[in-house]
Amino acid sequence: MGNELKDHFDYAKLTIDYVKNELDPYRLVTCVSNSGWRDSATPENDPNSLVDIIMHNLYPFQGKPDEVFKTLLSKWPNKPVFISEYGIKPMATTSLDGDIPEISEWNTSLRGKSPFVIGASLWTFNDYRSGYAATSPEENRVWGLVNTWRQKRKLYNRIENEHSPIQQIEVSDLDVRKGNAKISLTPKNSGDYPSYTLKNHLLVWSVHDSKGDTLAKKTIEMPVLKPGAGPTENNIDWKPYLIDISSLHVNLVSPNGYNRFHKSLAIAVPEQPSISKIESGNTSVRIHFNSVFGADTYHIIHQNTSGELVKSEKTTANFLEIENLENGKEYIFQLIATNEKGISKPSETRTGSPSGKELPPVIWDAFLVGDKLVVGYSGKTDDTSYVVRYGTRSSYLPFKNTTRTRGMTVIDFEGDDPHFVSIMKKNQKRRK
Repeated sequence: MGNELKDHFDYAKLTIDYVKNELDPYRLVTCVSNSGWRDSATPENDPNSLVDIIMHNLYPFQGKPDEVFKTLLSKWPNKPVFISEYGIKPMATTSLDGDIPEISEWNTSLRGKSPFVIGASLWTFNDYRSGYAATSPEENRVWGLVNTWRQKRKLYNRIENEHSPIQQIEVSDLDVRKGNAKISLTPKNSGDYPSYTLKNHLLVWSVHDSKGDTLAKKTIEMPVLKPGAGPTENNIDWKPYLIDISSLHVNLVSPNGYNRFHKSLAIAVPEQPSISKIESGNTSVRIHFNSVFGADTYHIIHQNTSGELVKSEKTTANFLEIENLENGKEYIFQLIATNEKGISKPSETRTGSPSGKELPPVIWDAFLVGDKLVVGYSGKTDDTSYVVRYGTRSSYLPFKNTTRTRGMTVIDFEGDDPHFVSIMKKNQKRRK
């Protein structure tokens, strides 16, 4: 009947009574709160006393999860609690490398500790457009496992398995030359969450070469998997002495085709990657590269002005920005791919030199919807406008649209389908 309202006891009572007496006497009714933890909230003045199930939005300013749970239980000892929102903080930037390791600690606090806490929902799956306070410069709220354009962040992989009803998939007794291994799959316990019986699921495994091509694949029908039932073991095998095996992938797949758990095991280091393009910026460059199969992260190495070898931050994306460079100086860059087995051979060297001009926006996505062209891009606080050009050839972009909207624009589309899009921005100082 409401979400995070203030002084809303009378409102909640009125609406809950109306729903139960006039609309539907059968379904559960709630009023989502984030106030029940406060000292001022009592069973006499807080709507948690009126609901069938307490839904609480939980954030760090309220204290540790265990402390909040104890407070709610002391005031409403006979009601189940569902954490309708929980989150730690927004991402610092819109980068796809965004991760919040503290969420794993919170998940541990939520699971199996309080029987009356029946589940929780992370805020939030995706970034979303907003002008709210503390929004990113490109006017997206950066809370998501995926960005506004549904591109997965590092956080996505963390949550994908943590929110699975499977505790772990383990691979043991792996013998690449003989072509066999053992896969052990363990469901979560009944006090954990999510925790439920799995029926008609499939275990799909495959081995791949360094290019990503499938060398062997098989599907195994799984028995009914009940919470707390212990590990289920399966022996797998493929043709012995297959060459160039780089990885083993294992997926537990639901009857409707969704992955319930994913396990990748690197058998060899990634192939040598390659740099595709270097854009020059102000004391910086943006290095684009081609992804290689089996790589988890990438980083750049170069020498600074003192002759010291500098290693960049790691990324899961297909570009990196290198900062704190000297304008006009030529630098030599190499790209390295990494997985759990180690690092690849460095890419062939590429040279680049900062130009003194700021880097253009990053185009996150561009696509057609009916007669509209949608373009998503990065932005900064001092940007004043953006000019999008598009056309059917990279060297011929006859169509142009100007907008002041940060982060994205929607263009009335005419002409042939665009295959190429570029963007320029203007700010208070100069064009980029």
